[in-house]
Amino acid sequence: MNGPDRLQDTAAGSLPVLTEVFDSVPVPSPPVEQLQLLEEEVLARLQHRLDERFEEQLRRALEPVVETLVQRLVREAREEVAIAVRDLVAQQLSARPRRGR
Repeated sequence: MNGPDRLQDTAAGSLPVLTEVFDSVPVPSPPVEQLQLLEEEVLARLQHRLDERFEEQLRRALEPVVETLVQRLVREAREEVAIAVRDLVAQQLSARPRRGR
């Protein structure tokens, strides 16, 4: 016998099927402490990723609001400084002794 028929006979003969090999090997369960450590590690990684995503979304959402507030604050500060300088100049001019006219 040659070809695929020979392979079929060999597979059906003395070789075990893959599921038979795995069914006969006992799989030890990891200790509870190891499972808890793994769970904590996975949760810590997940929390870190969620924090990064949340921070990124929050930054994108707040960026235009903060920019608008800063622009308004700068405009108001400029107005206040201009008023203060105008008042100071007026005060200094009025305090100067007048020369005879």
